[in-house]
Amino acid sequence: MRELEEIVANLRGGAPAGDAPAPTYERELWIQDRGDRLSLPVAALDWVAAERDYVRLHAGARSFLVRQPLGDLEERLDPRHFVRVHRSALVRIDRIARVRRAMGRTSVVLTTGAEVPVSRRHLRGLKAATVGRAL
Repeated sequence: MRELEEIVANLRGGAPAGDAPAPTYERELWIQDRGDRLSLPVAALDWVAAERDYVRLHAGARSFLVRQPLGDLEERLDPRHFVRVHRSALVRIDRIARVRRAMGRTSVVLTTGAEVPVSRRHLRGLKAATVGRAL
């Protein structure tokens, strides 16, 4: 099934022109949803949370549990759109409404209202990803 997903992704994305191909990132994720295979556009993702050997994909009011390590998914997502804010969380940069600091802890509040903690280790990456944005 993974091979079929790669073929569909290649057909939709096409190959970039030039000598060295630019890295390609997923535009959609194929996930199991109640026995069916569902195409979830990456643009619909708000944030991703690690849950042991799984990741929970949050897209609007829905969430999907997928058996995959967070690090593997992070490599497949465009770093221009997603930033790691915690060892167990990735957020879509354009969904960040504000950065909240309270009692020595930092978190990002998304446009959906979800609040995701930011670790000190990943604070620098968050700042770099949001530089120039009005938060």
